[in-house]
Amino acid sequence: MALPITNNEFEAQTVLEAAREYHERYLLHSEVKDLNLAVDYYIQAVKLNPNMPETYYRLANLLYENGQISLEGAIEQCRAAIKVAPDNADAHLYNGYFLALAQRYVEANFEFETAIKLDPIGSARARLTLARSLMKEASFDNNLKNKIKAAYYMVSGSIMTVCNMPTLKMFMKNLQENLSVLAFGLKAETFIGTKNVSKAIETYDIAAEKTGCNEIFYSKMGDICIKNDAPEVALNSYRKVLNANPYNRDILAKIATVIQTYFKENIDEAIECYNRLLEIEPENAQVYY
Repeated sequence: MALPITNNEFEAQTVLEAAREYHERYLLHSEVKDLNLAVDYYIQAVKLNPNMPETYYRLANLLYENGQISLEGAIEQCRAAIKVAPDNADAHLYNGYFLALAQRYVEANFEFETAIKLDPIGSARARLTLARSLMKEASFDNNLKNKIKAAYYMVSGSIMTVCNMPTLKMFMKNLQENLSVLAFGLKAETFIGTKNVSKAIETYDIAAEKTGCNEIFYSKMGDICIKNDAPEVALNSYRKVLNANPYNRDILAKIATVIQTYFKENIDEAIECYNRLLEIEPENAQVYY
């Protein structure tokens, strides 16, 4: 008889859904704010219900990509997921992925094979990743058997990818997003070509709101405003880019330049931009003095 779902478990599932949404948005748009929100929601989900394996391996992936944990730390997170749910194929897949990055190929391959056994139908990613791992291992020991196995898993994984609905959905969503970005960009460029700058700015603003690609469109909006003597709108546009990605070096430099040129009363903000640039690129300190 199944145990009743507790309030914490229900809330944890809701928080996990939010984490997935922001994680997907980060994969599509690479915006830091989405990354940070995804991480925060995954951490909340773990605290509410530590028995959900997905929170561990997805959190490991994001934290490692963001440089917040070491490779060994990511492996430990994945092991925690496996401990919670030994039969979770994705937990083994992610553990194998990080083990392969650590060049622990024998352990990694075992994890990939385990993932394939646990979920044969949805094993496209595991097969492709195993193929790459076997090829890397074979590059060290020139093992013919591993090369043959790699070819098998590469072919079978590629065939299964075509039939994998989650992969196809993600691909179609990504394609739709890219086409939308392209369409808005072409529309704005048309207005620019006809000297209708106000319409171009309006298009970029709508595009940022509709697609979520704030970095792309607000950056373009700022650039066109600078060229057309609208520094205040440009500065606000660049600030929106910085809200989306606080580590955007080009935008930090542009904000500092705009302030020094047009808004000297805000010199403290320009200095803050230079300080952040120095934190990001300490080796280029002389550039900012």
